[in-house]
Amino acid sequence: MAKPISFSYTPKGLTYSNLPTSQGQAFSFLNYDTRKTYNTSDSVTIQPSEWDLAWPSAFPAARQCKYWKEAQASCEELIREIRTLSTQRGKAVPDGFRRMAEEQRLTAKESMIVTSSVDAATYMIPNSSCERITVIAKLWMLLWTQDDVLEYHPEQASLIRVSRGLDDPFGQELCAKCKSTSDLFDIRGHPMHILLESFAEYILFTNHRQRTEFKGLRDYLDYRSTHIAVDHIFSAVRFGNDLDLSQQQIDPLRHFSDLIGDHTILVNDLFSFDKEKHAAMTEGACILNAVNYLEQALSVSPTLAKDLVLRLILDIESQLQDELCQISEMGMLSEQQTRYAHAMIECVSGNLLFSVTSIRYAKYANSIG
Repeated sequence: MAKPISFSYTPKGLTYSNLPTSQGQAFSFLNYDTRKTYNTSDSVTIQPSEWDLAWPSAFPAARQCKYWKEAQASCEELIREIRTLSTQRGKAVPDGFRRMAEEQRLTAKESMIVTSSVDAATYMIPNSSCERITVIAKLWMLLWTQDDVLEYHPEQASLIRVSRGLDDPFGQELCAKCKSTSDLFDIRGHPMHILLESFAEYILFTNHRQRTEFKGLRDYLDYRSTHIAVDHIFSAVRFGNDLDLSQQQIDPLRHFSDLIGDHTILVNDLFSFDKEKHAAMTEGACILNAVNYLEQALSVSPTLAKDLVLRLILDIESQLQDELCQISEMGMLSEQQTRYAHAMIECVSGNLLFSVTSIRYAKYANSIG
């Protein structure tokens, strides 16, 4: 059963009429029950028209993991465990978190982070098993915490130490609370280990001073790829889909994954721009966003910059269709490599679904349905 969707929205100033979208056959697998192709049934199809969603895309549908209730309960429990462990060890909890370990209710901030984490994970990695989607959702909850409160928290530092094989009692306890078995941490090269390493690299990157000047859009996108943890997302896609691919198997899909990364960045930036602009104006926050970059670089209005970003997104989708057709016609990829390509498409269509329906962005939107 699909998780209820309460609203969708359109960024300020944008209209979706007369967009050059064409739903090609290459994306048609998004419409079908995955049992027909991969003998799994961990997801359900979300048809935008059935949910009355604003949908500026060539993707005919998106998918959602069936285990969203389990992921949500798991994230809520992890928040309570973080409170308890922090209290026991005298560590601070993130801003907006309740400081009373025995209190079961979540604060508004905690609830928003849980909702965002669960929605992102279940939409972007829809064919995960119950166990794997809960691991991904909990890791992403820590990323949302990092993104929202803009500081380096002790629970994240502890996970980094564990992923690097260092002794950290707090981190080991937290991992146990995540229900992540220790043997997965110990197997170097295992998708779980790679997932945690990419998580650690992203958190360490966020401590560096952000760049604010770029040589061009390509330079911006390359930097932004690290800034929004694209490598970690790819690791999560492989982990969630139980794809243990070597680097040699991944390399033939390098151009395809580069397009996927650019699509992820541009969708995120388009739908988060109004939120980030508001934070920049009211709190003096740094704004790192493709809409803002094009607005400044081309001396155009925010509305035109948004339209340009949207058209770049649609152009990438056209390129992805061509790439998938070539993959199918050439028949040079293994079943696992082809599954990875499809999983990346599921990921970006899910990222669009998350963005269109995100509670994080909606209150800054022009149009809410």
